[in-house]
Amino acid sequence: RAIKLIVSGNSGKQKDELEELLSKTFAILSGKEQKIVKRDFPIDFKETVQIAKVKRIFGSDISAKDAGPRPEHLIPTSEFKDPALVFIRCPKMSEENYADFLLALEAMKEKIKRQGIKSELIRDARLFQFEELDSFIALEFFEVKNSKSLYKLFSDITNSNEILTDSEIAKAKISIQKELFEGYGISEETAKILDSNLCRSGNAFFYIDLFEKLQKSQSSNVRKAYSDYVSKCETYWIFSADTKR
Repeated sequence: RAIKLIVSGNSGKQKDELEELLSKTFAILSGKEQKIVKRDFPIDFKETVQIAKVKRIFGSDISAKDAGPRPEHLIPTSEFKDPALVFIRCPKMSEENYADFLLALEAMKEKIKRQGIKSELIRDARLFQFEELDSFIALEFFEVKNSKSLYKLFSDITNSNEILTDSEIAKAKISIQKELFEGYGISEETAKILDSNLCRSGNAFFYIDLFEKLQKSQSSNVRKAYSDYVSKCETYWIFSADTKR
């Protein structure tokens, strides 16, 4: 009999460490050398809107004996304001234009956020980075009132020919600090961020270097990143099935 252990994610960077760990653990059980086979599964990324069913758990502080018979409807409304995610291709973290791209995306996100909050379409929006997906980034929108309206707002802004202004880029340099660096200064959070940096880029102090690059980014380079990656970009959306359309 064989023991098969499947490790998913960006395990290539730690292949030697993984082999050493397995040789000291699972390999002992078999007394034989372990065989490590690496397989790459390319992500099939294309323009898509996916509808996901959100599992809900309803609670109450009323005891069972005082609650009475179970009501036919657990809640008095059919309107849910769930979050939504949109995935976008981005440069790899090791590429020189990664900081320029982040600023371009942050400036675009702030545009959507301002208009979305003003029209009561969303409550908030933020950047969402992935440790295991170096070439993708997401925007997360909170309390989405209508999925089609958000999709249209996003498309209208990214497909417009408007050029990012120096003022918008300067504001993005300030707002992105909160997005990426708010955990620093708290010992436990700083440790988590340093570990995340190490996993994602091989450099524990990646975000410190990134902070410096963000502050030094030139407006012309940010506009180019916006044109190359953000404007008219392909998107992969995930909406809740309960969000109004």
